[in-house]
Formats: sequence, C-alpha cells, structure tokens
Amino acid sequence: MGMWERRNPGKLFIPNSATSVTFNLSKALHNDRILCTGNVTGTLTIVLPPAVGDGCIFNLVNFGNISGSIIFKTRTGDVFRGTVRAHDAGGAGATFCFFGSSTNNTLTLNGTTFGNWQQGEIYKFTDLGTNLVPPQGHWFADCIVGSAAAPTTPFSTV
Repeated sequence: MGMWERRNPGKLFIPNSATSVTFNLSKALHNDRILCTGNVTGTLTIVLPPAVGDGCIFNLVNFGNISGSIIFKTRTGDVFRGTVRAHDAGGAGATFCFFGSSTNNTLTLNGTTFGNWQQGEIYKFTDLGTNLVPPQGHWFADCIVGSAAAPTTPFSTV
C-alpha cells in the first residue's frame, strides 16, 4: 500500500451550504483525511478542536462553487500561526502572503477581498500545541487561495 492510501484513507465532503451553517472538525473523524467543501452560497463556519500538540492535520480542498464565505475559527484561547498565500485571480498575477499573529483566532475567506475564488484552493491546519510562546493553543495555517487584486489579511481576532 502506498503513502497515499495510508495517510489519506478517504475523502469526506462537507455538506453544501445554502444558508449559514457551522461544521465542527473532529480529530477522531477528520484527522489526516481530505475534506472537500461543496457549494457554499451562505456562510460556512468551520471550527477547529482545541490545540493540544498531537500533530493532528486537517486538509481541506475547495471543490465547490463559493459565492458566500468560509470562516475558520479556533476554540477559546487558541490562535492561528502560519501563512495564507494568495494569487491574484483577476489576471494581474500578483502574489500576496499574510501571517497569523499571536492573537488571531479567525481566518475569513469572503469571496471578495480574500479567498473563495477558485476550485482547488487548499486549506491545511496542523495542531502545534500549547508549549509555545505565548503559552496558548496554536494551529499552524498553510493555505493557498485566490484573491482580489488588492486583498486584505484574512486573519482577525474576534
């Protein structure tokens, strides 16, 4: 059996969203699998479990048509570190890179100023744990998305 079969025993599809819906990721069900987003016309909020440092990896791929928003949220006290890289989908070809800070607990892809432009966007989150500075739960974000010509950072503190 090759690495693909061992590490990715199957794809799971997050249900289509015509309205606002919240999807809670589970380490037991979703760790190290490929999660595919469907068609989103409302807001799809994806909530990550608490970061504990177990190396859990969530891999998400946009397979749908997005006209709403996808919001990734951490649990209370956890933050996003890492990067979101964006390519101008409007044709100018510019590339942008944004970094999560020690207070950012939300990552929003809203279909206008950032993300949700193209099928094939990749969202990867790795549980780095709590033994970092500052001492809180850290999710490492590694995302590649499309964007508008002048995107703003997708990271925020809510």
